[in-house]
Amino acid sequence: MKMRSKRAIFSSIIVLLLLAFVGYLRGWFTSEGIWAQTEAFSENHWPFKTEDDPASYDAAGVDFLTAQGLAFTWGDGSGWHGYDVVKVQPNGAVTYTFQPQNATWKQAQFTIDAATQQALRQLLKDIDYWRLKKAYYSPDADGTQRFVKVEAAGKRKAVYCSNHFPAEVIRIKQFVEARIIAPNSAAIGKAVPVVVTIQNAETEDFK
Repeated sequence: MKMRSKRAIFSSIIVLLLLAFVGYLRGWFTSEGIWAQTEAFSENHWPFKTEDDPASYDAAGVDFLTAQGLAFTWGDGSGWHGYDVVKVQPNGAVTYTFQPQNATWKQAQFTIDAATQQALRQLLKDIDYWRLKKAYYSPDADGTQRFVKVEAAGKRKAVYCSNHFPAEVIRIKQFVEARIIAPNSAAIGKAVPVVVTIQNAETEDFK
């Protein structure tokens, strides 16, 4: 009887561990999650390091779905050559500054609708943005750099990536490209030339 009891306890523990593991991974076993992981794996350089962000933990209680004053910034490109930057203001106004094929920098302005704003909030909640590291990077020189900056309910957090991109950051990249940039191609086609300098370029973190 004792042997059977031990076996039953052991089996129960195994089942609980499996359920916990499946629950943890459930959010990634979607076409979106698999795509993000695949793209991150293909782009990432190894080995890589991370930097913790203790300051972000006081923001863990902020609910992205209801937080006031959500502002979002996405930068994609190079710390050396410059970043294409998407800035979303709390009212949905967007400023997109970009450099097409190393030509003159341009800037477009448009507005995303309430549904897209809510989808962005949901994404940040789904990937548990507050819990991401402050930085992800490999020792490789040059390559690709990206950053995300979010402000909500008086809290703010920046994430910087250099040649290594967690799947959460890839999901943000996919969202920006598919839900913000692509649907506003007409407005982007009317972008006007701007001058981007070291002094006025968007920074990778909150200064």
